[in-house]
Amino acid sequence: MPKISVLIPTHNRATLLPLAIDSVFQQTFQDFEIIIVDDASTDNTADVVSRFRDERVKFIHRDVSGGDAVARNLGLANCQGQYIALLDDDDEWFPEKLEQQINIFRNSGSDIGGVYTGVQYIDGASGSKLYEVIPKEKKGFSNDMLDKNTITTSSLMFKKECIDRVGLFDETFPCASDHDMWIRIAEKFQYKCIPRPLTKYRLHGVRLSLKYDLVNEGKEKVLKKHEQRFKENPKFLSNQYLDIGILYCLTGKTQKGRQAIRRAIRLVPFRLKPYLIFGLSYLGTNLFRKVTEMNNKVNEIKRTR
Repeated sequence: MPKISVLIPTHNRATLLPLAIDSVFQQTFQDFEIIIVDDASTDNTADVVSRFRDERVKFIHRDVSGGDAVARNLGLANCQGQYIALLDDDDEWFPEKLEQQINIFRNSGSDIGGVYTGVQYIDGASGSKLYEVIPKEKKGFSNDMLDKNTITTSSLMFKKECIDRVGLFDETFPCASDHDMWIRIAEKFQYKCIPRPLTKYRLHGVRLSLKYDLVNEGKEKVLKKHEQRFKENPKFLSNQYLDIGILYCLTGKTQKGRQAIRRAIRLVPFRLKPYLIFGLSYLGTNLFRKVTEMNNKVNEIKRTR
């Protein structure tokens, strides 16, 4: 029985998937199995996986695409390990990642359900380092996790016991099923973090985070499902409505966007940012999108310095 089950859902990433798999085989901790769930790829994913002639690799193919949550749940049903380590098909790990996470579990109490790491963001084309995000550990249930998803999926290892306690990924989510899961785990367990970048997250053009409609639907479902938690902290509830408002404006649904931004302002009226964004919504969708994307790029540049 392997100690760790590495779960990799994949869809049409035959060129990047080998990099993810190689980063697992390069781990200093080798007691693992790799469960690859192919979510109805139409490229040569199956051929790519077949080149890894290692009995620890298990390949599952779906004929009809169901999305990340469905693929992950199918993988979880086939995992034999005591711990689950998630890895997206376009991400990679540093060699010592699994070993450091296992060591933390070994030296921690039963209340620790998950261990996540810092993340190094890399350019999708060149693989060069862009910037790093280093997490800070918090005790108890952290409302910060409501404010935004502070755990990068590929950085997390959690006990299989967590699934027994909180259930599988919610397949009704078009995206953000991971954020929902981390919140549910946090209600039953504690997290620990490793303040080092042990995960590489690839930034490129084909990212779910750029599909504004799906992202917004996911955010709204997280808000509705965990509404009581959000109500305990007006600032984070305000931030959620502000994000939803921005996403509506980015997709041309300006009236719904302004409605959400007004709710954000009513919850926390003495902040400048919501008023600025509300004003920007009158510039029109194209200009609003350009200003928003420019601001995001400026923030990324700041992180590299």
